[in-house]
Amino acid sequence: MNHRYACVSTSYLNRFDAVEAQVEISVVNGLPTIEMVGLCDSSVKESKQRVKSAIKQSGFSFPSARVTISISPSYEKKSGSSFDLPIALCLLAATNQITIPHGVRLFCMGELSLTGDIRPTPGMLARMSAIHDATVLAIIPEDTVKEAAIGGFHAFGARNLRQICRAFRCVAYEEKPSALRLYDTLKNEGLVLSSEYALPLSDFDNRQEHVMDISFLKGQEKAKRAIVLAAAGFHNLLLVGSPGSGKSTAMQLLSKLMPPMSNDERLRCLQIKGCAGVLSPRDLLDRNRPFVEVPQSCGMRQMHGDISSSSPGLVSLSQGGILFLDEIAEFPNRILDSLRTTIDEKEINSATSAQGDTSQRPILVSGAMNPCRCGRYLDEPEKCSCSIVGRQQYMNRISGAIYDRMDIFCEMYRVNIDGLKESLSYTSAHENDEYRERIGICWERQYQRCREQNRPMMLNGQVGNGHLGDMFRVAQSELDFLAEASDKLHISARGMGRILRVARTIADYQEEIDVQRSDISEALLYRDKK
Repeated sequence: MNHRYACVSTSYLNRFDAVEAQVEISVVNGLPTIEMVGLCDSSVKESKQRVKSAIKQSGFSFPSARVTISISPSYEKKSGSSFDLPIALCLLAATNQITIPHGVRLFCMGELSLTGDIRPTPGMLARMSAIHDATVLAIIPEDTVKEAAIGGFHAFGARNLRQICRAFRCVAYEEKPSALRLYDTLKNEGLVLSSEYALPLSDFDNRQEHVMDISFLKGQEKAKRAIVLAAAGFHNLLLVGSPGSGKSTAMQLLSKLMPPMSNDERLRCLQIKGCAGVLSPRDLLDRNRPFVEVPQSCGMRQMHGDISSSSPGLVSLSQGGILFLDEIAEFPNRILDSLRTTIDEKEINSATSAQGDTSQRPILVSGAMNPCRCGRYLDEPEKCSCSIVGRQQYMNRISGAIYDRMDIFCEMYRVNIDGLKESLSYTSAHENDEYRERIGICWERQYQRCREQNRPMMLNGQVGNGHLGDMFRVAQSELDFLAEASDKLHISARGMGRILRVARTIADYQEEIDVQRSDISEALLYRDKK
């Protein structure tokens, strides 16, 4: 034939969402050249050499003709090496070296080595979400079959190009090759089907609960109450305390107190981790909400990612969970100020997610810091080596805008001698499950109120500005009390809204219908004492 053509489906990432793509190959007589079109970057164009070597090393011939490769849609930029496998299979089909049965729609992705081995690439689970038709024949790297099983996708996992081609060539010899016959042949050739994986759905971290339990926070009752309320209402939290008072430990407990992720949240979390290249086998069985600690050396790109290369940052990795900045006052101002948008979008994106947009999930921003540079001011003020001006300058390293966007502030003091003795001989009381169950009931109460008021489903910490008094069932006398207290304490209007959100969470946690004055009074205790 003078003109040969084939088409294979695949996908690429637009940020962290999969977009279906079509790889089309035309082989015509002419000077031996390979042309690639479709707004492909250098990583995609380099696939020409990998595919050529893989085809020859697998025992097939590379056409000595004019080959044109088109990856559509052509108006969007594409990158990555996952196009190797679809290009190779499409080229073999176009040159009649393999036969794709009529009615079979082939979807595949994966990087090829020079010898034809199939390797996984970052974001495989996210790319598979482009499969919307259950009748599609999907072929992926064998190492990613477990990810496909977790996502509920039906796909075959292959080790190398030769293994796939043998199955297609066996079917080609039949008079009427069918999709069912091809599936059986693929199994016989040793390809692994994702539906054959029986993965346990239990929470992996349930076996680790003995290591980290809220009952370990001895002598820190206020801090324990603060992290429980933060988990119950998804409130931003800042802990201020002396070195060794347990700030980091308390923050790590926060994610374990929250109800586990739903299936959709878990899948989205795995997809983002896959795009970042940090997905581990342990993550596949973990239903705990993400807890991401930001390193001191973090830059803007590491924090917020690179959209052009679909590389997520720490903010994206913490979606639906906790972003923790230990020693928050030591971070550069540009990093902290960039979180203002992240905190504000928490309230905006909660509404869009509830309406079906799952591209963004709310993030609980938390931090821990010393009361001064030497860290002694709270427990041993007489031994503090910092001057009044020095302490003020240290606290001012965090801008007022960030302070104002924190819902709960809590001081942590060093544990006294009795608490230290008890902590040395104390064993876990396994209180996490009890708190998680009660917090789950509190979340459901907040969702039920949203349903009754015909509002998007969100927790108290995600509610935006508006008529909070009506939404949260706060009497006018209690609102007047809050206004008077805010005026005396010089609390801003945004701070008043934060207090109302926390007060509503206190009422929900205590199973109260209306917000009481005692709830507002307790919420006032958690405002910044800067």
